[in-house]
Amino acid sequence: MDTTLLKECLGEELYAQVAEKLEGAEGLRIIATGDGSWLPKSRLDAEIAKRNELKKAVEELTAKAQAGDALRGENERLTRETAELRREAGIREAILASHARDAQVVERLIDREQLDEKGAAEQIAELRERYPYLFGTVRGGFGGVKLGAETPAARGDMNDAIRAAAGRY
Repeated sequence: MDTTLLKECLGEELYAQVAEKLEGAEGLRIIATGDGSWLPKSRLDAEIAKRNELKKAVEELTAKAQAGDALRGENERLTRETAELRREAGIREAILASHARDAQVVERLIDREQLDEKGAAEQIAELRERYPYLFGTVRGGFGGVKLGAETPAARGDMNDAIRAAAGRY
């Protein structure tokens, strides 16, 4: 309510006494605003409570947004890991389909950096041409190879393949 009318009606002295009495009364507390009007304290308290509720809601939404960002990051990481696992499984599947005598040796010979340019099947075909003794059906015996049956050149190629797989070539 605008206090100028009240001041005019009561006079300065009486108005000061009323304002003093109202300020001390618990149930009639009023607060002066910047424009010369007065508000009941209960209304101010209600506005403060509303503001605090809105602040709390903003904090909760911010926390949920941060949790959502963290979950998105985790999802992206898991997607990358899944793609890598599928890629490795595809390589191993291609090796098994190629009838490699020693799948671990053939797996080490595959260049993973070139998988985008040359697929695993294409690299395995090149390995089959370069090292034919690494592929074929296993006939039993000592790893499917008859001792003394291979030529010295084949033994040299096999040694080269083993050295390359071990990273010593």
